[in-house]
Amino acid sequence: IKDIGVLPKQYDIQSLITSTPASASSDMFPQFSFVVLFVGALDFESTLFRAIDASRSILFSKSIGLVVLGEGSAKNEFQKRAELLGVQEQVVFVKDQSNLLAYMHSADILLCTDTTEVSDEIVIKAAACGLPILASETPLRSDLFTDGVDAFLCPKEDTVCFSQKLVKFLNTNALRLQFATDAQEIVKTRLHEDPQAFKTAYRDSIEGVFGHQ
Repeated sequence: IKDIGVLPKQYDIQSLITSTPASASSDMFPQFSFVVLFVGALDFESTLFRAIDASRSILFSKSIGLVVLGEGSAKNEFQKRAELLGVQEQVVFVKDQSNLLAYMHSADILLCTDTTEVSDEIVIKAAACGLPILASETPLRSDLFTDGVDAFLCPKEDTVCFSQKLVKFLNTNALRLQFATDAQEIVKTRLHEDPQAFKTAYRDSIEGVFGHQ
């Protein structure tokens, strides 16, 4: 199939932008001055190993942490990988995802190496929360964001790219602020939030397919 169209989705962007959890007012990880957040199911399809590998160079600093929000059958394997790389003290695993927005507000960047539909939604939530993004390329992310302008995007298997851009994020506070503001504006203006507008876009998408038959 050469021509694939993705059906529009409805997102509650405004509530994400305006909701600042009470727990976000205090630092959830006071032991770290810089927090990289990874969110995802820790199964054997997870790419957390790439996120850990890419973060290794900055995790040797005790003031920097990689917070992993998720649970799954491969969790022990990822913990062993952190130990193998000697960064187990800097990689914190958190099972409960019910306070996702609070973690996003408390983190400094989102690192998303997964390319699933669920991870696309995590990226959108992070952008709406004003959390700077470093993520694998997917059709949705490449459509919404421009690498180096409002987010950092890397080929999904390019660990070196992730590592280099992590360092750039760490060392450039102004860049993080710019990306946070610009990515939030993009999801506000580009994604469907109004139910009627969403239904219209969904209808137009379906009709467009039949129109090309």
